[in-house]
Amino acid sequence: MNDKIKVLFLSANPTDDSIRPEVSIREIEEGIKRGKIREKFDFVSKMAVTTRDISRAILDEKPDIVHFSAKGENLDSLIVAAADGSGPKAVTANALADLFEVINERHPVQCVVVAAAVSKEALTAISKHVPFVIGMSQELKHDGVRSFEVGFYDGLVVGDPIPFSFDYACSAMGMDGFDRKIPVILKREEHAPGLFREHKPPTPQAKISHLEAEGLKNQLEIYQQKLNFFRIERATTADAETKFALDQKITEIEKSIAAIRQKLGE
Repeated sequence: MNDKIKVLFLSANPTDDSIRPEVSIREIEEGIKRGKIREKFDFVSKMAVTTRDISRAILDEKPDIVHFSAKGENLDSLIVAAADGSGPKAVTANALADLFEVINERHPVQCVVVAAAVSKEALTAISKHVPFVIGMSQELKHDGVRSFEVGFYDGLVVGDPIPFSFDYACSAMGMDGFDRKIPVILKREEHAPGLFREHKPPTPQAKISHLEAEGLKNQLEIYQQKLNFFRIERATTADAETKFALDQKITEIEKSIAAIRQKLGE
């Protein structure tokens, strides 16, 4: 992934004038401008794309996130204008999956957002080649889709990973009065870099190990203070018996310090 996170927003709605992607684009861009990591985002939008425009845009832009704003058909296709101008054309999920398989050999896409009603089977076809795939499980008014879209990028632009940003966007939909269970996400986090991974809380075992390490460091500091004290005492005393006793204490403390450092991996 490049230094910047590039989002490629592709709008294709040749049969539905009621869908207004320009409104979503404006609100997403406004959200990115207020985000604390806004300088890391590069948002590119292309309107009224054809079948050829889609593949060319992904190849040219090399995006991390590809966002489709389109009308779904039969839960397994998106309606896009044909490249030859012959009219609307259905682009199947399998065709998109094939495209991402080829593209990802050179420029891996980390997330695909399909802002349209698609089946889980359709999303699964794409997810074989992309770590995160998001879609709508049923038809949703565009206001509801936009509520999700804006919330999703609001989460990302403050530095949160994709899984959290997805959950946040669903909650934002609920706040706006839409069914938060309509969006679905398929994820293979092991293939996602950096920001895109979910920040999982430490396991109980990891917490215990952390506490143990802190305790050992505190013990090490106490032993080090004692060692310094006994060395000063030995250097200033003239009594042979006292020196002998101090030598024994110093040796014991040095062994304890060495054992603690070994446990800490120092």
